[in-house]
Formats: sequence, C-alpha cells, structure tokens
Amino acid sequence: MSKFHRFFVSLSCTSALLVFTPVIWADYAQQQLQNEQLLKHEIERQKHFRQQQYKRQVEKKAINGFANITTGFLEVPKNMINLTNEEDSNIVYGVIGGGVKGIIDAVGRMTVGTFDLLTAPLPTKQVVYPKYVWDDFDKSNTYDKVFRLDESYKTAAPIIQPVAIVKPRLPVIEDADQYSREEANRRLDTIFENEMRK
Repeated sequence: MSKFHRFFVSLSCTSALLVFTPVIWADYAQQQLQNEQLLKHEIERQKHFRQQQYKRQVEKKAINGFANITTGFLEVPKNMINLTNEEDSNIVYGVIGGGVKGIIDAVGRMTVGTFDLLTAPLPTKQVVYPKYVWDDFDKSNTYDKVFRLDESYKTAAPIIQPVAIVKPRLPVIEDADQYSREEANRRLDTIFENEMRK
C-alpha cells in the first residue's frame, strides 16, 4: 500500500505540474505582453509630450519676435524717461540722449525680433533682455550671444506610475429591496431564534 501511496502522490504532483505549468506560462506571457504595451504607451506619451513642448517653444519664440518687431519703437520713450529720471540728469540730456539711445535699442530690438520670427523653428535662447519693452521698464537692454540652443523643450515628461491591473470581479447585484442590511439582519435573527428554540 505504501508503494501505491507514493506512486499516487508522485502521479498527482506530476499531473498538477503538467496542468498548472501552461497556466503559469500563459500568465507570464500575458504579463509580459501587458508590460510591453505599457512601455510602448509610455514611449508614445513621452514622444507626444516632447512634440507638444517643442510646438509651444516655437510658438512662444514667434510671438516674442512679432511682439519685439511691432513694439520696438517704444524703446525711444522708454529710454527718454529712464535717462531723464536718473540722478545727475536733466530733461535736455534725457530727451536727446534717451532719444538716441532709444533709437539704437529700437533698431536692436526690432532686429532681434525679426531674427526670432525668421528662426522660430530653431530652438535658440532669447537674445535681448528684458524679453519685452514693458518688462523691467527701468532696466536698459542687454544682448546675449546668438544661436545658443535652448534644450529646455527636451525635458522628460512627468512619469506616470503604471496602474495596477486588477482582475475583474463578479458583478455585484444591486437590489436594495431584496438585499438590504435590515432585511438580512431580520432573516438572521429569525434563523437564530428558530435554532435557539430547538
């Protein structure tokens, strides 16, 4: 009987292995497929995010260029006001010196604006500071290096944690009249009382 028992146990273990091995491999293959799909989706999302970020950068640069072209003439009154308001300055120096400096800054801002508008698809950094005439109104314009690449649009998209895949559960039948808690409690109380009376 002992030999038969050992044989039966080894046979049942072997058959269990033979039955469950394909199921385990199928689960593993399905999990790998889901992981590949999630990875593919994440790569597509990152690519779409970079494309959108690049489009926003191009739009921003084109708008910046257009604004600098159309509002560059405001550098003349800006410089007149700023030079007049400086210490040890007078109105004559402010108007004449500010006018000349304003014309130079206006030409510079309009040139940079034209450059930005024409090279909008190239991701370069801003050349003139402040960005617009009305930004930091009291500051004079400064010009930076030309054709410095702006790599900020290549930043990675925020990482979204993968969602845990939950196996579907059996549907819950929502019938408040039939399965209410009060009804269940009354039925249990009735069953308990009947059992206690026996």
